[in-house]
Amino acid sequence: FFFLMIRRPPRSTQSRSSAASDVYKRQEYMGTINIEDLPNFKLPGGPNDNIEERFRRQYDAAFQKDPVGCRLRIAADFLQELAKAINTSAIDTLLRLYDTQFNKLSELYFKNTQWPLPHEVEEGIEIEELELNTQFLYLELSMRHVYARFSTIPTDVRVDSWLNYLTIFDIVIKENIPLPPAWIWDILDEFLYQFQAFCIFRSKLKEDDPAFKELAEEKELWNLKQVKEILASLVSTSKILKKDNKTLEDIPLNNLQTIHYFGYFAMVCQLRLSAMIGEFREGLIAVEPI
Repeated sequence: FFFLMIRRPPRSTQSRSSAASDVYKRQEYMGTINIEDLPNFKLPGGPNDNIEERFRRQYDAAFQKDPVGCRLRIAADFLQELAKAINTSAIDTLLRLYDTQFNKLSELYFKNTQWPLPHEVEEGIEIEELELNTQFLYLELSMRHVYARFSTIPTDVRVDSWLNYLTIFDIVIKENIPLPPAWIWDILDEFLYQFQAFCIFRSKLKEDDPAFKELAEEKELWNLKQVKEILASLVSTSKILKKDNKTLEDIPLNNLQTIHYFGYFAMVCQLRLSAMIGEFREGLIAVEPI
């Protein structure tokens, strides 16, 4: 069960190509390999090799003059692209925004700072009012960025991230917004990681710590019972199980929707959570249909 507790490298710190590059660097006898040409690392939706050059031409001059204002513009542009991709169900574009563009922008312009909140962007840049779904998915990325980049996580980020995940599991899933499977898995993966990180953080708090009193009033925050209920609800809502709850429904691959992916991945996360807390039997029961 140990491997189930290992978290994959956060997408906000390294892309799939950079994560694999060290492996291929050690394989010099194979000759020169372009990682982007490999099937598992080639993303649809446009070329990835000139994205840094494009961003530098677009933002570097403004960033040198006004970093704060430029970051607002970068966030506004990203949010507008994200909103358009969500509204048009453009899965390839969503994958590019999520898996490539956000990472590169973070590396270039947000390496040591947080992405601005949606309301800060709307107040600082004249853009159309953002739909809630766009805001919640953007917040999922921006808060994950904080967890990946900063050694100390602000308490308000821990609270806001929990509330944001509750909203995602409620609204986004009910509306069945098309999302790339990679992002869906990472949402659940990060959800479990932040739960574990919060448990460790809370266990080390002392009574004289300012966060101690603040969290004493937030008893529902990142609690095990609700995390279990959320994962179980995702499986149930997805309707991927037959009435006996022991057999998977036969859903054709071309008919898989966002809610189905959440259900399948939630089953795996139930096993991972059970391994974390030592409830191994419950974990095996959770994945029995698989």
